[in-house]
This record gives sequence, C-alpha cells and structure tokens, in this order.
Amino acid sequence: MKRLATLTAAAALCAATISPAPAFALSDDERAALAALLIIGVGVAAVAHGNDHNSRSNWDHERHGEPFSPSAGVTCLPKPRQCYRNGMISRRWTQRIYG
Repeated sequence: MKRLATLTAAAALCAATISPAPAFALSDDERAALAALLIIGVGVAAVAHGNDHNSRSNWDHERHGEPFSPSAGVTCLPKPRQCYRNGMISRRWTQRIYG
C-alpha cells in the first residue's frame, strides 16, 4: 500500500512540474532538470526501500524453521510439522510429508 501511495505522490509531483501554474512559469530547461531530479529521487527511494525490506524479515525461524515447497501452492513448515496448500492447512500434504 505504501508503494502505491509513493508512486501516486511521485506521479502527481511529476505532473505538477511538467505543467506549471500560470503564475509560476518554468523554462523548458528548468522543467527538464526538475523531472530528472524527481526520477533520481524516486530511484534512490526505491533502492533504499528494497534494501530495508530485504533486511527486515518478520519470519520466526526458531519457531517455524525454514519453509519449503514440495509442490506448487504447497508450503511445509518443519518445526510444527504442518503443510499448507494455498494458505490453508492441508492434512493430506502434512500426512504425505511428515507421516
């Protein structure tokens, strides 16, 4: 949701710089410079967000272990010894994998 809000704000800012208000006119060079700065800022923000997202994992490895997928749409958790299919617990896959 934050990504959508950020992209919407960036698009609005870009549109505002490209079509200035009548009382505040920019030259073509100034508009191009502002657009370039906006693009660089969005790129830097995206890289910073991507790095933050990868370093902050909410997954509890001690409680659940490292999940694995024996088939498409199936995820198994080794420590609770349970398997899920499409987000719901699957007795069939749990029996098949853990016995």
